[in-house]
Amino acid sequence: MSHGLAVGPQLLLGARLVSTLALVGLAWWRLDVTAVLDALASVKPLPALAGWTALLAGQLISGARWRAVAARQGLHAPRGWFVAAYLRGCFYNTVLPTGIGGDATRVLLARRLTTTAIATRTVLVDRGAGFAALLLSAMALLPFTGYASGASAGVAIALGLAGLVVGLATAGLVARRGWFDWLRWTLAFEVVWFAGVWLLAQSVGIPLSPLAVPLVVLIVGVAIALPISIGGTGAREVAFVLALAPLGVSATAAVALGIAFGLALALVGICGVLVPLSSPRLAGAETS
Repeated sequence: MSHGLAVGPQLLLGARLVSTLALVGLAWWRLDVTAVLDALASVKPLPALAGWTALLAGQLISGARWRAVAARQGLHAPRGWFVAAYLRGCFYNTVLPTGIGGDATRVLLARRLTTTAIATRTVLVDRGAGFAALLLSAMALLPFTGYASGASAGVAIALGLAGLVVGLATAGLVARRGWFDWLRWTLAFEVVWFAGVWLLAQSVGIPLSPLAVPLVVLIVGVAIALPISIGGTGAREVAFVLALAPLGVSATAAVALGIAFGLALALVGICGVLVPLSSPRLAGAETS
């Protein structure tokens, strides 16, 4: 039985490796690799640096948002500890062959404060609520993007209105039930994260509308989370191609953006091991 359990993860890792190589091979076969490399070589440094800084800031904000969720479950530690723990999770998302390695790391770290069940719940609620907020933002802005054209305009407007209504109702409910701290960190994260992706797009010469960024982020985020590649490699680039094609962006430029985004996230992950993670023994201390 134990031998079978040991083989399972190895098979999953092997399948992901094969899938990653297949996605990369497909891109190599279908794309002009030289053109992609040229696009990366001509990246504008200032927008790229500003984009990376925004993405790093977004992860810092995510750590503070996780603390707001954890506080509702009785987990109390200085905000700096949650931010450092979140960054450590970002590092393992980069180096581990799974899209949930960072979440598993956060659970293990949060176990120092509480039980495994409660630690897991805080991570799942943080992840699920954040995704729901992103979905509502993408839906609400959909009518104002290049996706809402032709026969799809009616559908886009309907989805936008639905997203706006549900989003406003949810925001009111969240604030009323004492989740205002989580709501403000979520809004701050979305603004900063969207800005980071938009800046990276500018750095590779893609004139992406800021209003279209939430849907692009949503599509790419789902692709990265799927267990079909290692570290999102290949799946991330394919998602950018699919998300940007309706906006008239070439596959070459989209892949270049996907690679730039992946490199930026990897650099953010490296920060996870550079930031010291202290013991959460001051768990009862509420600090602002």
